[in-house]
Amino acid sequence: MPTRTRSLHGFTLEAARAVPVAAIDPPAVSRVVGGIIRLDGRASETSDGSELSYAWSFVEVPVGSTVTELAEVEDDGSVVTFIPDITGRYTVGLVVSTPYRSSEQTTAVVDATA
Repeated sequence: MPTRTRSLHGFTLEAARAVPVAAIDPPAVSRVVGGIIRLDGRASETSDGSELSYAWSFVEVPVGSTVTELAEVEDDGSVVTFIPDITGRYTVGLVVSTPYRSSEQTTAVVDATA
């Protein structure tokens, strides 16, 4: 989406781009170790209709966990999965971006039980 500009007394003003908002569904989940966790970022949005890109990361994993990557389920990266390998709390972060702005990070908490 092109930026709207307007000239005012010789100065060019650009319309402010809306900051996208990241959202993860579900925001909290509890599963047994070895169960597949599916996190969906498709509820993320931007008010100007720009296309979103998705950047997922582990914010925190239990000490001793070897989980380091999230597997993309959708081609656009909006949905990811992972399998907890030990009991404890896994925190997954999501930042969504347009070509112009990025959201604040939002997180989902996964509690893995035995």
